Amino acid sequence: MKRLRQQTEQTKTSGGNFYATQTMRIGRHFAEAVISAAKEGTILYREAYQLTGLSGDTFAKFAEYVDTGRYI
Repeated sequence: MKRLRQQTEQTKTSGGNFYATQTMRIGRHFAEAVISAAKEGTILYREAYQLTGLSGDTFAKFAEYVDTGRYI
C-alpha cells in the first residue's frame, strides 16, 4: 500500500500546458494565420479573440507561445 501511494504521488503532474492544449484544439496553422492577420491589421483583434476563444493578455501570451514554441 505504501509503495502504491508513493507511485501515485510521483506521477502527479501540474495539469498540462494551456497554450499547447489551445494550439492543438484550434490547430497550429489556423492559430498562426489568425495571429499573423491580427498583427498585420487584416482582421481586428476582437475578431482574433472570437476565432481563438481567447482575449487580451491570454491571446498575447498564446501568440508568443505559437511564435516561439515556448511557454512563457
